[in-house]
Amino acid sequence: MERPRGRLMEDFAPLAPEDRNLARPAIPRPERAGATLYGLCDAADFRLGVVMQLRATLPRCPPVPR
Repeated sequence: MERPRGRLMEDFAPLAPEDRNLARPAIPRPERAGATLYGLCDAADFRLGVVMQLRATLPRCPPVPR
């Protein structure tokens, strides 16, 4: 049975918990070269929005200890 949420953006069920993030696929990586970005026709605009949101959020969030 197909999950309806998988049709909206991406089915995160098969991904590891740390990879279940809408912004992660927007960051270019060699292993995702040529991959579609949620079926968007303007991936550059989506990436710009991700960067703007990350920059706006950074001052409000303390660093996560690793």
